[in-house]
Amino acid sequence: MPPAVTDGQGRFEMRRLRRGRYDLYVEAPGDLGRGVAKEVETGSDVTIRLEALGTIAGSAPEASGACDVVIAGPTRRTIATAEPACAFRVGRLLPGEYTVRVSSNAGVGTASATVAAGETSEIVVHAQPWARLTGRVVERGSGRPMGGLRVAAVSQDEFSQDRLATYVLSGLMPVTADDGRFTIERVAPGAVELWVLGEAGIREPLLRHRIDAAPGTITDAGELAVNPSEPVR
Repeated sequence: MPPAVTDGQGRFEMRRLRRGRYDLYVEAPGDLGRGVAKEVETGSDVTIRLEALGTIAGSAPEASGACDVVIAGPTRRTIATAEPACAFRVGRLLPGEYTVRVSSNAGVGTASATVAAGETSEIVVHAQPWARLTGRVVERGSGRPMGGLRVAAVSQDEFSQDRLATYVLSGLMPVTADDGRFTIERVAPGAVELWVLGEAGIREPLLRHRIDAAPGTITDAGELAVNPSEPVR
């Protein structure tokens, strides 16, 4: 149904509705806020109170070029910026605690922010150079190299689903060579899980192996043994 617009006193009316109960959502311009009223019965006169929103603004001095900014918290947003030092400003965020991730070709970093109603939280994100992971996948027992298996590096934080989605949607997931060796580029430094995937894909990995990826260097995961008939549950 088409939205209604409030008048100068903030009142609105929605007509030609079938009898029943409806959820009403209000969006005010800028950071004035948003509100919701659930299960409102037709014929009611309801008051919806707006919850004021806030803003996060920041930069990443060590980053350069085009940057992706992911904001995770009560509101989740993803934007791109090409401003110097990857400067960004994201408004209309619900108050609460947030983690901000900035990534570019030069590296990746995260920072925390607290958003208060009607205010702007200023942060600086310090990026580290990307890590690179290498290793070799073999069959458990025989030691035979396992070629043609997909591998993924999944960060152990709130951005892990973003990384998995990128792998799956891009179709560019690294694959082990005939000798079982693999290389994963652009890995966020820190604790990650190496996933080795078979026919079942990310639903049932053949292996999940934790490793610490060092920034700006190659971290070798060594030899990883899998059993193609026994995925990790």
